[in-house]
Amino acid sequence: MGQLMPVLKPSDYRKNDQLFFRERLFDKHSSPLVVYGFDEGSKMVYEDVLNEEDLSKRFQDIKQTALANLKALELEIIVQKLEDTPTAFVTGYEYACEKILDKAFMIEISRKIEAESLLAGIPYKGTMIVTDANSNLRMKFASVIRQYFRNPKEEPISDKVFLVEGGEITGMAGETFEEELSKHVIITEMPRSNNFRVDLQNKDLDDLLKDLNSSFIHIMNLSVGRKALGVK
Repeated sequence: MGQLMPVLKPSDYRKNDQLFFRERLFDKHSSPLVVYGFDEGSKMVYEDVLNEEDLSKRFQDIKQTALANLKALELEIIVQKLEDTPTAFVTGYEYACEKILDKAFMIEISRKIEAESLLAGIPYKGTMIVTDANSNLRMKFASVIRQYFRNPKEEPISDKVFLVEGGEITGMAGETFEEELSKHVIITEMPRSNNFRVDLQNKDLDDLLKDLNSSFIHIMNLSVGRKALGVK
């Protein structure tokens, strides 16, 4: 049998099948999935699951083994400048996107581009792009990832952007509401603290105030909607 590995899949992968080893990359419905299976070279083989109890009993062992195997993979990090911002590219590797799950690897990217907070995109299989979350490029990064996602060279994974701090994912942005707001606004949800991060880049005071108001209204709508659905 092949090596047990984590594999990133689109959010709707096997949406009608709940009994397989999987979890969301980020605790949100639109997040891509992490599925666990055996890499047989030409295909992935997934173990049968008898029931929910069987899934729960074996899941953690399978996850830990898969992540250990992922961590053992040595992938090259290429740093280039986009609009004078050091940006890391991990491309040409089957598990390039999955390395977002490797805390030590993401910390190494932080070191290479000299940034404590990262924005990471995993638009399609074999490609991860990471930049400084506090740079001027952050306002355009979601659009860059969306463009890669819409023109994939391999299996598309996600058009979302993930905030990574200390090597771990702490936020996710890239929801459809961004298209409804100004191009100068990025809203990132951070469920661990039940907060939202709003990045604004306006040169005009009137536009800034307008975007602040629009962002506040949208966040309030999100919060009210989730309470109505019983989501905390």
